[in-house]
Amino acid sequence: MKASFAVALLTDRIAAMTAHITANPKDKSSKRVLSSLVATRRKMMRYLMRTDYANYRVVIKELGLKAVPFKMPKYARDTTAKASHADLRARHERVKHRSSRGAKGH
Repeated sequence: MKASFAVALLTDRIAAMTAHITANPKDKSSKRVLSSLVATRRKMMRYLMRTDYANYRVVIKELGLKAVPFKMPKYARDTTAKASHADLRARHERVKHRSSRGAKGH
């Protein structure tokens, strides 16, 4: 299934769940399902933005969603540049001393 189609289905289901929750405000399990659906759609949108940005913009426009800037993960840096030996050694020293039980065989 294409990600854009999945986002459209999730958006429709989210709208139905929102209408249900406004009619039944004490339905706690539906609120939990709604938050799960929103999180799943957010993940799909993040994937779509990362893989096919032009289609991401079309989906946002067609479905009337907000273009929320996603925070990029900490380790999503440029991996083409090689780390120098000194950098790797310093990182190893930081990790080695992080444990409270010692160096774990180092």
